[in-house]
Amino acid sequence: MKTALDDDPFDEVEPRPGAFRRLTGQAAAFLAAGSLGIMAGFFFAFSNPTMPGLAAVDAVVFIPAMQEINLAVRNGVFFLAFFGPLLFCGLALVFTKQNLIWIIALGLYGAAFGITIEVNVPINEAMALWSPSSPPANWAETRDTWIQANHLRATLSFLAFLIALVGVHVNGVSAGRADASRGA
Repeated sequence: MKTALDDDPFDEVEPRPGAFRRLTGQAAAFLAAGSLGIMAGFFFAFSNPTMPGLAAVDAVVFIPAMQEINLAVRNGVFFLAFFGPLLFCGLALVFTKQNLIWIIALGLYGAAFGITIEVNVPINEAMALWSPSSPPANWAETRDTWIQANHLRATLSFLAFLIALVGVHVNGVSAGRADASRGA
């Protein structure tokens, strides 16, 4: 006598064509959006309230605070968060059909990444050598340049995050349509 326990619905399941690509694309899109959100939030936290607070203090307070922040940010978790959007947007570009969405998201975050490398990091490296008791004459202007560059990278990262959310939605809708057309 055959029981309901004897029928294993997975016995005859064949992998659907394109399932790996679709699942990888969905995961990459989700991780791209998540990692972009993390970086947009990170840059925003500097734009508001960290840097306005630090901009209100003199060099004796500002310089050691930034030196400690720049030391603390050099860690594995931040490394993954900072480079993750490039990897995940690239994977979403490869494994989904929304190429334009991921090119735009990758381009926006790539611009924020470039600003970090070309503006913020060199200023951070210069600040590491500053003495709070005898700051360079242009320390306030350099601080303001760092702040403006951070506002720009926060904006670019947030726009990339919004675009990635569209990519996640569109990818989910198109995956649902593909499943429906196969009768899944």
